[in-house]
Amino acid sequence: MKKPLALFLVFITLSLSLAFLQTPSSKAQVLGDWPMFRKDPVHSGYSLEETSLKPPLQLLWRSSGAPGAPNSPVVSDGKVFVEFAGVLFAHDAKTGVTLWSKPTPVSDHASVAVGYGMVFDGSGRHPSCTNCGIVAHNIETGEEKWRLNISPKGVREPSLDNGVLYFGSDDWFVRAVDVNTKQHLWTSPDLKEGIVAVPAVVDGKVFVGTWGGLLYALNSTNGQILWQSYAGGVTFSSPSVVNNTVYVGSGTENVYAFDAPTGTLKWTYTGGKDSVWGSPAIAYGNLYVQDLSGHIHALDINNGNLLWLYRTLATGNTSVSSPAVANGVVYVGSQDKNIYAFDAYTGDVLWKYQTGGAVYSSPAISNGMLYVSSNDGYVYAFGNESASLDVPDIKQYSPPWNDDVYDGATSWSANPTIERWGCALTSASMVLKYFNHNINPDDLNNWLNSQPDGYLRSGLLNWLAVSRYTRINQGADSPILEYRRFGSDQTILENELTAGNPGILKLPGHFVVAKGKIGSDFDINDPATTRNLLSSYGESYLALNRYRATSTDLSYIMFAIDSDITLQLFDSEGNPVDGAYFLDEPLVDDIDGNQTSGEELRIFLLPTPTQEIYTLKATGSGTYQLDSYLYGLEGNVRTDSFNGILQEGQTDGFLVTIGEISDAQPIVTIDTIIEDLNNSWNQGLIKKESIYRFLLRQLQLTKRLIETNRITVAKIHLRIISTHIKLFTPRYIEESASKALRTSIQSLINSL
Repeated sequence: MKKPLALFLVFITLSLSLAFLQTPSSKAQVLGDWPMFRKDPVHSGYSLEETSLKPPLQLLWRSSGAPGAPNSPVVSDGKVFVEFAGVLFAHDAKTGVTLWSKPTPVSDHASVAVGYGMVFDGSGRHPSCTNCGIVAHNIETGEEKWRLNISPKGVREPSLDNGVLYFGSDDWFVRAVDVNTKQHLWTSPDLKEGIVAVPAVVDGKVFVGTWGGLLYALNSTNGQILWQSYAGGVTFSSPSVVNNTVYVGSGTENVYAFDAPTGTLKWTYTGGKDSVWGSPAIAYGNLYVQDLSGHIHALDINNGNLLWLYRTLATGNTSVSSPAVANGVVYVGSQDKNIYAFDAYTGDVLWKYQTGGAVYSSPAISNGMLYVSSNDGYVYAFGNESASLDVPDIKQYSPPWNDDVYDGATSWSANPTIERWGCALTSASMVLKYFNHNINPDDLNNWLNSQPDGYLRSGLLNWLAVSRYTRINQGADSPILEYRRFGSDQTILENELTAGNPGILKLPGHFVVAKGKIGSDFDINDPATTRNLLSSYGESYLALNRYRATSTDLSYIMFAIDSDITLQLFDSEGNPVDGAYFLDEPLVDDIDGNQTSGEELRIFLLPTPTQEIYTLKATGSGTYQLDSYLYGLEGNVRTDSFNGILQEGQTDGFLVTIGEISDAQPIVTIDTIIEDLNNSWNQGLIKKESIYRFLLRQLQLTKRLIETNRITVAKIHLRIISTHIKLFTPRYIEESASKALRTSIQSLINSL
C-alpha cells in the first residue's frame, strides 16, 4: 500500500455514497439539505431532488478566510457549516456571510452532522484530548447546548439517524447517543482496531470499517456484531449501502462490494492506481470514486467493471475528495486545486474551477448550489446565474424601528414592538422598496395607524391599505401597486417571480418575502430571522400576497367578521359571488413564539366588483362585529363597522352599494331588532328577565307605531329604548349585545 504524504495535514473525512436517494426517517433530513457528511445516514452522496444545478457554474460567493485545513461542508436550514482547524463556522448559504463561529474541541477535520436544531461536532483525535466526546451547538447561535465526554481517544465523525448519533473512535469502539436525552445508548464490543470512517446506518444495521481493514455490521439497537468481513487494508472509506449491498474502498487500491445481510463478498475492483481513501458515490447504476493519485473511476455497480477513467493533475498521493452526484453530473475536488464536474455517463469534463489550494474536502449539493472548502482557507459556493429578484432584506429587529409600538399591540402584549409583531409590516416595506416606494417599517407603521383602513382587528395588516398608499404616493419610478391574494400554489408563485413580482408568503403566524427559486426551493427574505430558504419552514405556505404595477382599477370589496360567523355575497339577481373566503389567523410573537395578537378573523375579498348592488348575508350564532372596507377605482375607501347578534340558523343581511360613493348598510327592520333582542336573551347576554320583558314590550309598541305610519313618534320611542339599553349596560346587558342593539336601532331610525 502506498502511504499518503503528510497524512494528518490533509486528512479529510471519507465516505461511500448510495446509488440513489434513500431518505432516512429522521427529522435531521429536510428535502434539499445536505446535513451530514455524504448527505444522509446511508451515505448516498447523491441528490435525487436536485434538478436545476447544471454546468457551467458561476462562483456565487466565497467566504471570509480562515486558517488551517478545512473539513467537508454540510448544509442545513439555509446555513453552511464547516470547520477550519478547531473553529466551527456557520455561513449564510445564499450569501456566504458568517453568521457565527465557535471554537470546538480539537479535531482532525471531522465533519459535523446537523439536526433537531443542533450541530453535532466530534472531538476527533489529538494528544491533548484525554476525555473526548460529542458537542451539540445551537444551530442559530453556535452556543454549546450540551457536551458528552465519552472516549479517552477522541470521537470520529458522527452519523445521525432517527435522533441517534453513531460514531467510532480510536479506542476501537463504536457508540450510540440519543441527541434529545444525551443518553449513551450502547457501546459496541471491542473491534480490535481504531475506527476512522463515518458509520452508515440502514435497516437496523450500522456498517463501519477499521484501521486493520475489517468491515463490521452491528445491530443498531444494541451494538452487537452481526458479521465481519475483510476489506484488505485500512478502511478510511466509509461504507454505503444500497440494494442490500455494502460498498467500501480500501487501502489495498481496491473497491469491494459485500452482501449487506451476510457480509459475503460479491465482487472486487482491482484497478485503483493507489489506495482508495475517497468514498464512492453510486447513481444511475454506476459507482464513482477517486483514489489517492487523483484518478476518477466510474464502475458498473453490478460487477465492478470499469466504465470510464479520468486522471486529474494531482501530484503525490493525497487526493481524498469524495464525489457528489446530481442531475447527471459528478462533482469532485482534487489535490491539483480544482473542483471538477464530469458527465456521469461519459466522463467528459463539463466544467472545472481552480481554487487557491488543494481541495481535499468533499462537495455538498443543496438547493441549486454546490459547496466545497479548499485548503486556501475559503468555502466556495457555485450555482447557475441567480434568478432571484433584488428585494432589500429588511429586518424587523433592526434599529431605529425595532422598539416602535406596532399598531395597537399595547392592548394584547407587554412587548408591543415592531421587533415582536412587525413581520407583515416589514415584508410590505421590502416589497414597497423593491418597487421604489422608499418607506421604512416605522414610517409605514405610522402611516397605517393614521388611516381608517390601515390595520384590521387582531393586529392584521390591511394589504389593500398598502395598495392605496402607492396610489397616493405614485411617482415616475414608483408605480401604483395592485393587490391580489392567492392560495398555496407554487406554480402561481413561480409565475409571479418570473414576471418580476416578489410574493409575501403567509406562514402560520408569520410572513416572509419570496424573491426567487433555487432548485426545488424558494429564496426568501425573512424579516424576523436569517433564514433564506422556504424549506426551513417546511417548504409550504398558506397564502401568497402579491403586488404588481398597474395603472387601472383599484376597486375592492373586503369584509372582516368573527371567525364563527360565515359570509356569502350575492349579486343583484341573488347569485352567489365567487370571491376569496378564508380564515386569517392572528400574528404570533416572533421572539417567544407563544403569544398571539388576538382571535382569527373570517375575511371576504372581491377585486374589481362589476355590479352596483350586492347583498351580504351573515350566518352563525352569537354576537359579531362586521367590518366593511369598500374601495373605489382610485383606491379611495369607505369603512364601516356593524355589530349584530345571531341565533343558530338565522341570517343577517347587509345592502352593499358600489359607485362614486360606496356604502354598506345592514338590512334592519323592527322585526330584526326584536329578533336580536330575543337572541340576546336566549344566549344569556341579558341577565335579568324583567329588563328583557320591558324592552320587548317597548319594541312591540314601536312596531305598532310604524305599522300605523306614526313615524315621528316611532323614532322618538326608538331613541328612548336605545337610551334605556345604554343605562342597563353592562350591569344587566353584556356590552356586545348592547352595542349591536343600539347600532341596529340607529340604522332603523336613519331608514325611517
